Amino acid sequence: MPKNSATWRQKRDPLFRGDGDPVASVDPKAHPSIVRHVLYLGGPGRSTPYHSTSEEREVAAMFAKRGRVWRTAVSRAKAQQVEHISRLDLLGLLKGKGHGAAKWKSAFEVLQARRYVERWSEHLLSYRKLDDEARASEAARQIFE
Repeated sequence: MPKNSATWRQKRDPLFRGDGDPVASVDPKAHPSIVRHVLYLGGPGRSTPYHSTSEEREVAAMFAKRGRVWRTAVSRAKAQQVEHISRLDLLGLLKGKGHGAAKWKSAFEVLQARRYVERWSEHLLSYRKLDDEARASEAARQIFE
């Protein structure tokens, strides 16, 4: 477990995302599976209603490659009607064959997704409640700095 995961606080601490410039687009109407998103099923360019973030800047830097590290806070996401799914919430959903949006046909793949969430101190920002891609893109521009 990364060094500060036990002490991360949603009202106090930032979240980081490694991505290009601008932040990758999201599709609120894309397949809602959390397992599909975390395991990157569908590969590069797949549609997803989520942005992955981490408690750790170093993790985001690794995923940024030649892009950049973006910073945000839960309050910024909520101000744009984007749902924050915390690491602890994800770990609760990623048990057995998964629960809620993490329900999946393979318990092994759910377990693998859980391991990634633990390893990368992952949180998700869910754009599923937004109307369309244009609104989601605008929200992402407002959320990340």
